[in-house]
Amino acid sequence: MSLHVDNVVMETDSQRLWQAFHHDYEDASDTSLVLKDYVTIASAFQSSSLCWIRKDANKATHVL
Repeated sequence: MSLHVDNVVMETDSQRLWQAFHHDYEDASDTSLVLKDYVTIASAFQSSSLCWIRKDANKATHVL
């Protein structure tokens, strides 16, 4: 059995990570490692996107 997913939207509150993804920026920081993980995960789906969500707009998630 195979799973077919058309579109996956991933969110981050890290503007640095979002910029790195959208501008093909690489460095030796932790951002680079997370970005590589995102690309690995995203490659499993037909279509994916990374959205930046302001940290103060995502308070419920941070409380949990």
